[in-house]
Amino acid sequence: MPKKKISNDDPKEIFKDENEFKNEAINLAKALKWRSIENNS
Repeated sequence: MPKKKISNDDPKEIFKDENEFKNEAINLAKALKWRSIENNS
């Protein structure tokens, strides 16, 4: 079950998805960093 259909003909759609992916990765990294800081203190 695909969440949403992405057309390879529309680079804006692909770019938007890549940005969402990058933002998720950044948020995850920040959360892990803060968790490790809290554990070490």
